Amino acid sequence: MLTAPINGNTIAQIAIIAAPGAGRRIVVLGFFLSVAGAQTLKFQSASNDLMPAMTLGLGQSIAMGPYYDGIFDCNVNEALNMTLTAAQQTSGMILYTIRPG
Repeated sequence: MLTAPINGNTIAQIAIIAAPGAGRRIVVLGFFLSVAGAQTLKFQSASNDLMPAMTLGLGQSIAMGPYYDGIFDCNVNEALNMTLTAAQQTSGMILYTIRPG
């Protein structure tokens, strides 16, 4: 298992994990998120949504996993990104693995 930090504070799509290479995919096993202010966010495989948008309020946190079969998978050779809709500090950690596509 691998980990990657989440750190964003602008209205943008932020890169969390780079594309793993041909024939490989990122499998997210778990995550923890905390926001300083109201934030709506979503995880994406490149620009494809992996789950519905989540809205967190001032100072809220959310944790999922770990689930060893994975919560969601990126498409083969695509990066894991997160889109933020508010300029609020968003921090956390992703637990993931790389598997054959």
